[in-house]
Amino acid sequence: MSSKEQYLSAALNRSMTNINEYYERELLTQPAMRFAEEFMALNEIPEMILRVSSTGDTSVGEAFLIATNERLFYSGGTGKGMLQSAKPDCREYAYRGIAKIQFEQGNAFKSSSLTFHVPTKAAKGNITKVTFKTFNIKEDIQRFVEYVRKKMTTVNRSIGAADSQPAPDDQDFVEKLERLGSLKNQGLITEDEFTAAKKKLLDSQQDSKS
Repeated sequence: MSSKEQYLSAALNRSMTNINEYYERELLTQPAMRFAEEFMALNEIPEMILRVSSTGDTSVGEAFLIATNERLFYSGGTGKGMLQSAKPDCREYAYRGIAKIQFEQGNAFKSSSLTFHVPTKAAKGNITKVTFKTFNIKEDIQRFVEYVRKKMTTVNRSIGAADSQPAPDDQDFVEKLERLGSLKNQGLITEDEFTAAKKKLLDSQQDSKS
């Protein structure tokens, strides 16, 4: 068993309450799992997995939503009914791009579903809804949604923190200004020397941005 397959096996056991050894082996042999292994980056680790309905008229075998440490993606297979001849159908949904998740509980007449509000590729700023029917039990789905929402929050916070950081040139300027202030406060330079050095620093900063 490859390291990626081991990660997928661990994620299945984490994600599905009623899984057993036979069912796990059956899921791991699905084409969609093989495609997921190929689709994942070297250091990407699957954390949670949902069994979902395949999309498209030529879908074959099982399909999965896989939440990793890096992103969310759909993995399915397309073909003409033969598992061995299935071709990959993998689609990525970046955590930072997911605007909203909706969970609709199923009943005796319909499956539960998850709807993701994600950006459209055709027009920047537009949002589209992508819905997957899922066959997992309610508790498993809620755990999956909780994990994805946590990743969305973490990624958005990181992006916000990065955006609030000064640009490298600005940060260097601030550090130099702070050092000048420290030298003056320690009495190592006079007020006139501080003013002259500060003016020179400001002029240099303005020149670099012009």
